[in-house]
Amino acid sequence: AMLAVLGALMAVTLSACGNDTENEGPAATAPTSAAQVQAIADNLLTAYNMGSYEAFSRDLSLPAKLIVDEKAFSEFRYENLPVTGPYLAITSVEANPGRQDAVHASYLVHARFQHQNAAVLVVTVSPSGEVDGLELYPKSER
Repeated sequence: AMLAVLGALMAVTLSACGNDTENEGPAATAPTSAAQVQAIADNLLTAYNMGSYEAFSRDLSLPAKLIVDEKAFSEFRYENLPVTGPYLAITSVEANPGRQDAVHASYLVHARFQHQNAAVLVVTVSPSGEVDGLELYPKSER
């Protein structure tokens, strides 16, 4: 249950961002690739292992940083690292069906942790490549 807390915090970010497309130029509408999302997710999860908020927040949008500040990150890590164990590897990245629009792209990032064979990290990015939403769902593999 606590693992979804970060997701709930970050999911609020999407509604806080709204549809602010007025200030975005044509380059801002370029889609984010799965390879880019994999690099972002790897950075987020490596920072989770290290406990480095600076590295974790590198790709977060300003609204996301305001919602998940250093204290929230530290508390989440303190409560969940013993449950998940350290992040080990990303096993796949795919577009999240039905959750794509002109303002955000959502990806399902499947990852392995020491104590969780399968976890799904939902990463929602803006056209500029900033993370606007982040949800972590641990699953047990059979």
